[in-house]
Amino acid sequence: MEENLAFPLKKIQVKMNSLNSLWIFKKDLKSIPKSIKSGDFVEIYTEENNFLGIGYINIDSKIPIRIISKNKINITKNFIKEKIKESYNKREILLQNKITSFRIVHSEADFLPGVIIDKYNNIFSIQINTAGMENLRPWIINAIKELFNPISIYEKSDKNLREKEGLLNKNGLIYGEDIDSIKILENNTEFLINFSKSQKTGFYLDQRKNREIISKFANNKRILDLFCHTGGFGIKCAQNGANLIKFVEISKDAILILKENIKINNIKNYEIINENVFKFMEKEKEKYDIIIIDPPAFAKSKKDKKNALKAYKFLISSAIKILNNNGLIAIFSCSHHIETDDLIKLIQDIALKENKYPEIIDFLYQDFRDHPYILTIPNSLYLKGILFKI
Repeated sequence: MEENLAFPLKKIQVKMNSLNSLWIFKKDLKSIPKSIKSGDFVEIYTEENNFLGIGYINIDSKIPIRIISKNKINITKNFIKEKIKESYNKREILLQNKITSFRIVHSEADFLPGVIIDKYNNIFSIQINTAGMENLRPWIINAIKELFNPISIYEKSDKNLREKEGLLNKNGLIYGEDIDSIKILENNTEFLINFSKSQKTGFYLDQRKNREIISKFANNKRILDLFCHTGGFGIKCAQNGANLIKFVEISKDAILILKENIKINNIKNYEIINENVFKFMEKEKEKYDIIIIDPPAFAKSKKDKKNALKAYKFLISSAIKILNNNGLIAIFSCSHHIETDDLIKLIQDIALKENKYPEIIDFLYQDFRDHPYILTIPNSLYLKGILFKI
């Protein structure tokens, strides 16, 4: 496509006088012209014909319009390239700290809703999860090639999100060498990234800062790493002098990568349990000094919240029972629907019942250096955690 060829824009009116969010819901739409198709880019106007912004529409989505700019702009190949370049430059602090693996584009927080771009050394892993951004796929991929000259680009798009948008699932190598797995360095720790077997885009880069925070308490401690995936937390704790790490993970693929991570980091005192965490916790009797609970998203929608809180209640209660005196628990939620206040309330209720006195050591969040939290975009704060002592 030519550099300045603009994606066509269609006009739509909304029952709003201003944009307080980057999402517009069905109740706010005045009408949808019959000529508009899912994935079309639209100029958004008030009923009084005042310009509000530019976004893209998916008629069948729970979020019909996602905003890409509040200015009158042309959606061109160069616009997409400049947006990705701008996002990359915002991560300069990571580059100064010699961190070579980080998130370049964080969806709405970088005004490219539906797009995730992660950089692992010079291999890129992307998600394109919405119909509007699917239409810009060639421009997104070309921008990565032109800006970064990558060895490879892998696609790790979210199957469920794409299905909700009426899109087919797409995963696998889309450009360059099929390397499949590489090693990355995170603060003197090596981690293996396997693009065919790993979850999300390859690794939980958002927990980078929290791995450092928790592992500082690990010297001479017994660590239980629940939902450990490929061992990020436990391996960092081992390198900081932990006496024992017990890893618990249900995924056989994750366990294979975990074993490689243990080997390349020369970890000695460990045990691996390939089992459902809930079944493991029902019968576990051994005591630990630090317990890390980093589960997958239990509440992917609001209707899941009640059951999610039950799951968290069980995990926290079980952890307290096998925690040594003055031990630490780190509990995380990666769901927008489970807030920090929900976790605090659970901890309070359980502690009162068990006659315990929990002390907050730290509140934990995604690493804002490459997973930005924009105050006017509430869903951009998705990873919440609490480190507390009992």
